[in-house]
Amino acid sequence: MIVDNKNGYMNKLNFNYPKLEELNAATGRSVYIENKYPEFWQYLSDKYQGMQVSFIEKLYMFYHNIDKPRTCPMCGKRTKFLSLHRGYREFCSHDCSNACPDIQERKKQTSLKNYGTEYPMRSKEVQEKLENSILEKYGVKNPFQSQELMKKARKTCLEKYGKEYANQSQQVIEKIRNTKQQNVFDKYDNIISIEYTDDNIGTYTMKCPDENCTLCKEKQFKIKSSILYDRNRLKVDICTTRTPIGTHIKNTTLEVFVKSILDAYNIHYIENDRKILKGKELDIYIPEKKIGIECNGVYWHSQLESNYHYQKWKDCKEQGIQLLTIWEDWITNKPKIVESIVLSKLGIYQQKIGARQCELKTVPSNEARKFLDENHIQGFCNSNLKLGLYYKGELVSLMTFGKSQKHIFENKACWELTRFCTKMNTRVINGAERLLKHFLQEYEGNVVSYASHDISNGNLYNKLGFNFEGEIMSCYWYVHNQTHKRYHRSNFMKGSLVKQGYDPNLTEEQIMAQTDYLKIYDSGMDRYVLRRT
Repeated sequence: MIVDNKNGYMNKLNFNYPKLEELNAATGRSVYIENKYPEFWQYLSDKYQGMQVSFIEKLYMFYHNIDKPRTCPMCGKRTKFLSLHRGYREFCSHDCSNACPDIQERKKQTSLKNYGTEYPMRSKEVQEKLENSILEKYGVKNPFQSQELMKKARKTCLEKYGKEYANQSQQVIEKIRNTKQQNVFDKYDNIISIEYTDDNIGTYTMKCPDENCTLCKEKQFKIKSSILYDRNRLKVDICTTRTPIGTHIKNTTLEVFVKSILDAYNIHYIENDRKILKGKELDIYIPEKKIGIECNGVYWHSQLESNYHYQKWKDCKEQGIQLLTIWEDWITNKPKIVESIVLSKLGIYQQKIGARQCELKTVPSNEARKFLDENHIQGFCNSNLKLGLYYKGELVSLMTFGKSQKHIFENKACWELTRFCTKMNTRVINGAERLLKHFLQEYEGNVVSYASHDISNGNLYNKLGFNFEGEIMSCYWYVHNQTHKRYHRSNFMKGSLVKQGYDPNLTEEQIMAQTDYLKIYDSGMDRYVLRRT
């Protein structure tokens, strides 16, 4: 007699068969049952005849009253059989598991209980723990700052692809392009073909989504990937025949945002120029200031090559143009800071204060965090020392320092200038000079800092007496596709992703492609050093 505890089902057989306890102690179960319980062995063979299942799986199906192998509740594919006691996996893959609403909600509730956030990687505790692990393992906060690791990575790429960087290999470029192309075909069922430029920008040939449309005989149209994305996001007809480019969606909302700032101050600018960079487009160019502005949507710029933004920045620099790279996630989450950055580059401020009018003192951590989150595009970062200038009791300028790695300066003491930030729409004249001078009087050691190409030309560092000591090409970030919240790549290292349940056989990039996060590359940065020892 068999009893299924789940269903209370009873099935009577006219021959003996082993209990599960007996099978636990048995080895070679198929041979054991064939010799001791031949009728039962034959029964299993007949009952599951024609099924591609192992003998152990047949036993599991028998004892649990299952007529056929289990299937995935999300896609219907067969799930993997594990063992007689563990049975089947619930889902066929991590993709299906992650797509299940019940699993998503369960993970969120667990994360909320353990970390106070819906996702563990949003927890400051987890982020700090990860940073400390990286620091302990590599001696730097960021593995990409380790010269030893970078040399090893370049050597591996050189041996494997014939190039120092994988993204320079035509083999890798084609592989990435094919993957992206397959993703596009999976998303849109009316795509006929895709063509790519040298800059890896796709142009899609698509069937008309309206079968009854009579505007054209061909019943198809061409559209760039960036325009297609914008139209879908703004819910505008994607057909360029029925709704030509320039009617309802002449510019992206990002460009409209930046241009509205310039228009408010009567700043003359040129739109979508292709002459300055010899074919490459500049979204906005301000000739009087020699400033270019790129407005980057996160989705379609995540489709570009890793050095795309760095190369455009470099092309502008060679022509004496400072290129500001403004990102969609910045405009979405910190529009006032973006406006302040743009206006400061044009020399426009609402308030100007002399540094001598301010009181210099150490800033508490909670006040520094609030100030940076409200006034700096990259927000707060951990630091050992926080110096501020207060005007009439209000913090108006902040400079933070952290202990850096000694190996950078032949094991000599070193600090990193991690943040310099002024209150939005405010200029504190000689504020940076006064803060740095005080630091140098009170503390010993060399100072290193990094200027992001996205928003800085490094002039402040030159003014402060730093020396330029090299460029760092594009770094990558992850941005959530829905919230547009940006995360440093260290939050998604493969080891931590595997601990969350992702397939260890996949790379970080392959795992993250399954999530709601988009990978973007910035314009790179410059390294500046103030040597004192």
